[in-house]
Amino acid sequence: NPLLYSSVMSPTLCAQMVMGSYTAGIMGSLSQVCALLQLHFCGPNVIRHFFCDMPQLLNLSCTDTFFAQVVLLILTMLFCISNALVIIISYGYIALSILKITSAKGRSKAFN
Repeated sequence: NPLLYSSVMSPTLCAQMVMGSYTAGIMGSLSQVCALLQLHFCGPNVIRHFFCDMPQLLNLSCTDTFFAQVVLLILTMLFCISNALVIIISYGYIALSILKITSAKGRSKAFN
């Protein structure tokens, strides 16, 4: 019930949602770090970028980076698809709630 947000959302639910986001972020980061720890680096370890990110570290590796690239691909797809689904579903519920409004003027106001 997206239009009843203020009555449905409680401090406990809000804290659970925040902890879920933090947990997902930490698990994603830890899995990338564990994949990077399996790699060996040799030669000039100079990164010519503003910040040290996984693709730049994969370019510096002397060993095969296939596993780390697969981990990065899976995590990217998982996070992108899950976030997009949550957003699409919530907007779908909002649109359905608006379409249930009987008056045309009320629907127009709600969509605007």
